[in-house]
Amino acid sequence: MYHISYKIKKEGVLVVYNGEETPFEFYLVESSKLGKDQKKIMDYLNKIEDEEAARFISISDNFSIVDTEKGIVYAIETRKDKDGKDKLKFSSHENRKEFSNLYKILDEANKNPNIKVFDLDQQDYSPTKEAPSDMYR
Repeated sequence: MYHISYKIKKEGVLVVYNGEETPFEFYLVESSKLGKDQKKIMDYLNKIEDEEAARFISISDNFSIVDTEKGIVYAIETRKDKDGKDKLKFSSHENRKEFSNLYKILDEANKNPNIKVFDLDQQDYSPTKEAPSDMYR
């Protein structure tokens, strides 16, 4: 099982992945209204000097990952397969062949649906009114 723990940062919730392969981290934004505001989020992230702000994730019915290092917006969607079960599909908004480590994890989850992929350590979140997740509450 992969294990993801996250800690609170002023920019949002930092998710740190500690798997068998290269660790990575990204920010979790508690907002479902990011669609048209994606540019605002990108502009905000580009101003963050903290090197840890390399990955950014926003949650809605579908969710997207913004790689601020490469300027790529990825989308992950849940689709039904021929048996009616949810199937994860990963696609890139850019014409790129390089996928993130997260894609590898989701791909494995897709191949082995019985594997629990994410185990989140919950923490209380206090809005700062400065983080992107708080701007749209």
